[in-house]
Amino acid sequence: MLCGFSIDAAECSRLGKYVNDAPRRVANCYSKVVAFDGMPHVLIIAGRDIGTGEELRYDYGVADAPWRNRNPVNFCMSSPNLAVE
Repeated sequence: MLCGFSIDAAECSRLGKYVNDAPRRVANCYSKVVAFDGMPHVLIIAGRDIGTGEELRYDYGVADAPWRNRNPVNFCMSSPNLAVE
């Protein structure tokens, strides 16, 4: 599948799909957009030493993202594709 400019890489072969969201205060990476051959690319840069097996996390920049909701019941109810059966 062609990724285009999609942030959601679930069906994409790009390695960035393995970097997860985290509030800035606990993230261990940060992102930077650069142009290469006229196309935008997102660099993920370590903000500190990251241990073997440690999850890579950076702030997606969406403070009110539903997965950051502390109440998982509301998250499931508001996301039809994730509803609990």
